[in-house]
Amino acid sequence: MPRKLNPPLVAKIKRLKASGSTHEEIADKAGVSRGTVSNALRQVKPAKPAASTKGAPAAPSSPEPSAPLPVEPMTPEGLLLELQRELADLRRDAEQARKNGDDAGLSRTQRLRSALLCLATRIQRSLPIADDMVLVSRDALEQAAASARAKILERMRRSARGGA
Repeated sequence: MPRKLNPPLVAKIKRLKASGSTHEEIADKAGVSRGTVSNALRQVKPAKPAASTKGAPAAPSSPEPSAPLPVEPMTPEGLLLELQRELADLRRDAEQARKNGDDAGLSRTQRLRSALLCLATRIQRSLPIADDMVLVSRDALEQAAASARAKILERMRRSARGGA
């Protein structure tokens, strides 16, 4: 069975992703499934096999194979951005499943969406809070809102009576 993914198709998918297209848009433009797009974007370019030398002595000046490049860890902000992209893709998938009456697909996208939202919440909670930010409890916030609402109503009553 021939593989769907070939080097020209992978290159096309990577170009489309670099241009900012979503997985769904890439799948439509390339004529493949979203899973194929994901597989293509996860592929690591295999090392080229050494050319056959058939008994020729190795050249003394042949360069040593380079060490693999270090992989930069993803920052929480970068991970949140990637999760946002995936959530946008899932929203589109859910809408498509809804239009097609695909209950199983809709259920799957909703489960994935819930898992991604849970993960995003955990990541956001792990981010440091800026020095100029103040955390306020919900009760204190509601109390301040009620107080502000009461002041606004009192001012409206005074102005309706003609007083300042």
